[in-house]
Amino acid sequence: MYDSNIDTRSPNETDEVSSSFRRSTMKSMRQIRHGIMLLCCCVWFNSHVLASSHTMPNIQTWKTSQGVRVYFAQRTRLPMLDINLVFNAGSSRDPQTQSGLSQLTASLLNQGTTKLSVDQIANQFGHYGSVYEAESTQDWLAVHLRSLTQAEALSSSVALLNQLVTTSTFNQEAVNRKKSQAMIALKYEIQNPTKLVQQAFLKALYGTGPYGHNPLGTPEGVNAITVEAIKSFYHRYVVSKNACIVMVGDLSLSQAKAVSEKLLNGLPQGHAAPELTFTEMQKKNRVHLSSKAKQTTVILGYLGITRESPDYFPLLVGNHMMGGMPLSSILFDVIRNHNGLAYSVSSVLNPLQQPGPWFVLLQTRANQSQQAIESVNTIIQSMKVRPITKKELNTVKANLVGSFPIAIATNDGLLEVITRIAFYHRPLDYMSTFKDHVNAVTADDIHHAFQHLLLQHTPIIVTVGPGKDHAT
Repeated sequence: MYDSNIDTRSPNETDEVSSSFRRSTMKSMRQIRHGIMLLCCCVWFNSHVLASSHTMPNIQTWKTSQGVRVYFAQRTRLPMLDINLVFNAGSSRDPQTQSGLSQLTASLLNQGTTKLSVDQIANQFGHYGSVYEAESTQDWLAVHLRSLTQAEALSSSVALLNQLVTTSTFNQEAVNRKKSQAMIALKYEIQNPTKLVQQAFLKALYGTGPYGHNPLGTPEGVNAITVEAIKSFYHRYVVSKNACIVMVGDLSLSQAKAVSEKLLNGLPQGHAAPELTFTEMQKKNRVHLSSKAKQTTVILGYLGITRESPDYFPLLVGNHMMGGMPLSSILFDVIRNHNGLAYSVSSVLNPLQQPGPWFVLLQTRANQSQQAIESVNTIIQSMKVRPITKKELNTVKANLVGSFPIAIATNDGLLEVITRIAFYHRPLDYMSTFKDHVNAVTADDIHHAFQHLLLQHTPIIVTVGPGKDHAT
C-alpha cells in the first residue's frame, strides 16, 4: 500500500505485475515446509499483533567491516530472522539489447556454486526449514532469506546464502533453463491484457529510458543474453559498495552485527552504481494494442515523482482518496457505482529512484472505453481544485494511518518497508512519523500536488482490447 514498484506489489501503490519466473515453484515448496513448522507460532503471533499497541519498530543501523550499511529491527515474537541483501541492480540497469538481464541474474544465484549443485542448495535450505528467494524490480536486485534463529539453522543458512552471493557459477545449462522459463513467462504476459497495458504504458512514458521496458525483458532481449553478459552484470553490480543489508527478527543487536559480517564476506568491494540517466517520455500519447478480449483495459497516466519530492505525502493522501481506497475511492464511486463504466478501477502512485509513473488503471466494455477515459480524465483534472471536506479528508487519513500498522505487522511487511527506507534513503524515523506526515496534509496541499503533477506533461493513454494496433 505504501511503497512499491510497478512490477511487484499491491494495487494501491502499484500493480500485481509479477511472474512464476521471478518466484519459482521452489519457493512455494519451501514455504509449505516452513509454514507447517511455524503454524502454531503464527496463530499466536497474529492474535498478539492485533492486541498489541501501534508502537513503531526502532531501526538500528551500522556499517559492516566491508563498509556495507545495515538496517536492523528487532522482533522477538517468533524465533526467526528475515534478511534482504539489496543491490542497486534492478532492471533499470539492463542493457537496451539485453532486457531481462537483471531478473535472469537474480534467478540464477541459487542454481549452482563452485561447491554445490542446485539440488544440494535446495536440500540444504529445506533441511533447516529456510526460505530463499531472489527477485529484480525496476530499481533493485534483492536476495531474501528467512531462517529460524536456532544457532545451527541460522549459521548454516547464512553461510549458504553467502556462498550463493559470492560463488555462483552461472553455468550454461542453468542459464538455458532459466531463459526458457523467462520465455514462457513473457508469453503469458503477452496474453494478459493487464500486464500488456502496463508494459505498453511504461514504454510510451519512458521510451528507451531505464524504466521503459518490462523487468522480465522481451523475447529478443532474453534471447540475446549470454553467460558472459550475466557474469559481467553480476561482477559489476553484485558488490559491497552497491549493497545494503536489511534484517528483521529475533536477534540481539550483537547477534545481528555478527550475522551481518558473514552475509557478504568475501564479496568484492566494487563500485556503487551511477545515478540513473532519465530521459523524457515519447511524443506518442495515445496507444492501442489489439487483443482478443471482449473488454478494453485502459491506463491513463503521467510522469510521477520520486520519494524525495515534497509532494510525496500530499500525493499519497490524494491518490488514496482518488483511487487507492478499495470500494470507496472517488474513482470507484463515480466510474463504477454511479456510471457503471468499469468492472474495476484504481489509481497507482509509484515513486522510484527517478520519477516513477502515476496512473489510473481500469477495465471496461469496449464500446464504453472512450466515455470511461473522458470520465477518468475529468476526475483527475478536478483533483487540482475539487472541494475536499474535512470529513472526507479525515476518512482518507484514518484509512492510511490505520492500515500502516497492519502493513508492518508481519516480518515480511516490516522488511519490505525498511528495505524501501534503506534503498531510497528515507529518514530512519519514517515509520514513527508516518502518521504525523499524513495528518499534516491539507486540502490545499493535495490541490497543489496535483497541479504540479498534471501541469508537467500531457497524459499518456494506453488501451488493450478489440480493434487494430495504432499509436498517435
